[in-house]
Amino acid sequence: MSLRRSSVLTQKPRPPKNLRQVETLQVFGIKANYMNTFRDWIFSEVPEAMEKQVWDLPVVKTLPTRTLKTLRLKEVIDGVQIERGNAFRKLGPLVRLRPPHDTAPEDAWLRSHRTRLNWLPRIRGIAGADRQITSAVGEAGESPQQQLTAFHVALLDMDDLLFGLEAFKAVRGLDRLHADKTAILKLLQDVNWYELLATADDMQTHRYENRPQWQRMAQQLINAYAERFYRYVRGRWEAPYIEVADVVADDLEKQDYTIETTDMAESVAEIQQISQFVADLKSALDTNSLAAWSQWGGRWRTVPFAGHLYQPLLYIGKNAQIKISPVPLNQYEAQFVEDLAKWCTQHARREIYLLRNQAVTGLGFFQAANFFPDFLLWVQDGDRQHLAFVDPKGLLHFDPADPKIQFATREIPRIQRIIDAQNTGLILHAFILSNTPFASLGWSKGEGNLMSKSEIADLGILFQADDPATYIESLMSQI
Repeated sequence: MSLRRSSVLTQKPRPPKNLRQVETLQVFGIKANYMNTFRDWIFSEVPEAMEKQVWDLPVVKTLPTRTLKTLRLKEVIDGVQIERGNAFRKLGPLVRLRPPHDTAPEDAWLRSHRTRLNWLPRIRGIAGADRQITSAVGEAGESPQQQLTAFHVALLDMDDLLFGLEAFKAVRGLDRLHADKTAILKLLQDVNWYELLATADDMQTHRYENRPQWQRMAQQLINAYAERFYRYVRGRWEAPYIEVADVVADDLEKQDYTIETTDMAESVAEIQQISQFVADLKSALDTNSLAAWSQWGGRWRTVPFAGHLYQPLLYIGKNAQIKISPVPLNQYEAQFVEDLAKWCTQHARREIYLLRNQAVTGLGFFQAANFFPDFLLWVQDGDRQHLAFVDPKGLLHFDPADPKIQFATREIPRIQRIIDAQNTGLILHAFILSNTPFASLGWSKGEGNLMSKSEIADLGILFQADDPATYIESLMSQI
């Protein structure tokens, strides 16, 4: 079929009567598929030109008859009604950036848990003016500590450091943090709040080409300390207002899923297939909320667990053609839920409940560097109820002094004392499930010695990767 009309032909016979109308009908009516063909060609050549398709997937709430208790800030503080998450922003003090005080008891934790920056090479390589081979990071005893001396500080751009901190504040939500150039200079003149691991060559003052990396070192140290200091002050301010409250249906709002196509969906046929998958998933859930549903060879599937407070939990693999919000389970989170479900099947008399915690809108602990544990796990033991915060994560870029690592041993006992005064009977626990093997951590406990696996376990860390058959039993035995 041609889109040209006969009237434009250079040599044409006498046209039949009403040919013009027939040609118009041919172009715009009977065989008008050229726009669809053109659209499919555009989408195949330029996937980003395709409009995103969106589907809603409501969850099925399965709140048990058993009253489950959780933690939250009081809704009314000093007579002021507060929206969730806005208490400190609305009523908290202005947080002025400063180094920790030398003797003040309230700064003891900041003094003993310094901000740490590892500037050492990640792999073996060639470094320094003499082109020597460097050692790999993580070997016991290799922790050359450096300091930013007065000479280094004199060459730093304070305006740039201040602008960098302001940008960091906006990204990290440090609304009530106040800093100026004087505060930054005073902070850098004090070396008792940080540990800087770097080679001697990195700090050579006779090599002016080192100056840009001194600037980056200072920026990263200041940003990290500012966030830690802010979260510490916020945590101390919020602690007296923590209360034990019942989990109610409203706590399960905003859990409904939104499924959206990504640029990986490159054709109309693929979008239609996804639409059919969503319809099939809805149909399966209508029949059975614990349906074991799977597509794309398991890269998109449900993760059924009868003890979870809503269904379904969804897993989506990497490089998928869809994006799901709220964020679905990752590989290790899905593995935890599946392992917990198996354990509960083998221990049917235990009363276990689970809730996937949402970042930002869920239960978070600002005193632990904005820590939002992935799961809340309830274990009913007679009249006593245990609430465990469980967080599967990789630990390759963490160290023992990190607030998230210290959460189980430092923050949980402090919060426990606060809620014990409320006579609720709730017992708190916290666990990190490491998908990083123990052999890959190489955590130092000082003087060239590495922490043992049992010493790391004392921090509330279980090794999901090393002990896949026993880590759930180990977790439950500690509750």
